[in-house]
Order: sequence, then structure tokens, then C-alpha cells
Amino acid sequence: MHHFGHFDDAALAAHPVFQGHSDGYRQAPLVDHAVGSVHTGLTIAELAPGGMLAPHVHSYEESFYVLSGE
Repeated sequence: MHHFGHFDDAALAAHPVFQGHSDGYRQAPLVDHAVGSVHTGLTIAELAPGGMLAPHVHSYEESFYVLSGE
């Protein structure tokens, strides 16, 4: 699969799965089933200053790149 996309900050939105389990967390998919990916996902996520995302587990590996902040 080859995918060339474009990211728009306006695409960032609260994810319904984390409603009630996060504060100040928004995300937007870059690569997912909508663009033809079967086993790979890539998402841009934003956590506002003072925000939180409750601990949770996945049945797959997950990686993060922190682009700014700490």
C-alpha cells in the first residue's frame, strides 16, 4: 500500500472511546481502514496542557513520538 496524505489541524477531534476517560485529548487518523490499511494505523494526537488520558491497554503494540512539550 502507498498512501500520500495531508494533515489539517481542523481534523483533530475528541475520540468517543475516550469520552469520560480523558480531558484535553484530541486525535485525527492519518492511516487507517478508510485509506485501505488493514493492519496499520497512524494517528496524530494532541494532549492539551494539563490534559489527561486515563491508563488503558491494547492488544497490539503502540508507539509514540513526542513532537513538542514533555
